[in-house]
Amino acid sequence: MNKINTKTDLISPNFPKVLNFWKVVRVVPPSVFLAFFTLFITFLHGEKTYAQACGSCATANCIGIKQYANKTAALAGVGKIWKNYSPALTNATGAFTVYATITTDANGQVSVMQEFQIQGSQTGLSAQSAAVAGSRTYALYALSDVNCTTAILPANILNDGCSSTFNPAWTNLQPNTSYKLALRVNLGVMAAGYSYMGFNLRYYNNVRSSSSFAFNCGSAAAVGTFYASGVSGQGGTLTVPISSATSGYANFTVSGGGFSGSASVNIATGQTSVSIPLTFDGSGVARNQPLTVTSTQGTGTCTPTVQVKPLIATFAFNC
Repeated sequence: MNKINTKTDLISPNFPKVLNFWKVVRVVPPSVFLAFFTLFITFLHGEKTYAQACGSCATANCIGIKQYANKTAALAGVGKIWKNYSPALTNATGAFTVYATITTDANGQVSVMQEFQIQGSQTGLSAQSAAVAGSRTYALYALSDVNCTTAILPANILNDGCSSTFNPAWTNLQPNTSYKLALRVNLGVMAAGYSYMGFNLRYYNNVRSSSSFAFNCGSAAAVGTFYASGVSGQGGTLTVPISSATSGYANFTVSGGGFSGSASVNIATGQTSVSIPLTFDGSGVARNQPLTVTSTQGTGTCTPTVQVKPLIATFAFNC
């Protein structure tokens, strides 16, 4: 029997899980039913055997991903790459993880979006309720982290506006650096007559325009008390003066003598300072510790000094 196949694409900037539906009339051979039955039995034994999984932490090479220069290009999706399942999966509920590699731009920026493909008997808006994407959790890992044990910075923009459910963005990563994306998808229940055909991932750079400014660190000051106590996790804030600032995002890092800190800041035109969270590990002796503040968006140098105090003994009189 000939297969009758009609396709309708539903595309909305406010709902990027664009659902593609095929209206299919055909006779399904017994082999397909056997495949679905085998797949269902596989699902009963846990996520590790789910056919939807793609890539692994050790080899984050899921093929269903494509890089775009910016959000507009990603929404258009020209050349998007599908990770398809053949045959399509019916009742494919449950969690599975996709591992892929994404790369930041020169400003350390990247954002991710996902599109599902569903086969069913309806087309258009009425069909959206037939497929539920369910919950999604995600994390980034260094390429060297073969077991995905230590996630790096969480997304500092939880949703960049392309989706009501999933569009995380980072503006504070290392420039021109690749990371592993681990995306765990928990598919919801699909209506009768629908099946899950696959997905694509799109990631884009140039998430936000970058600021420009000059460091003016002569009056940089730290708030907080730091002791050479050997106790880590001592916290404070470093306020760094800047000048000639233009609006946009800027990333800052602080280092030196047991101190560390980082911040991704949305700077306004004319802004005169930024505040960076500071952490001290308690190492060394009492001293005036020089710090180094860097930003790829700033010009000049910034080397403020922070006082580290000696450990003061505490006791109670018991005369």
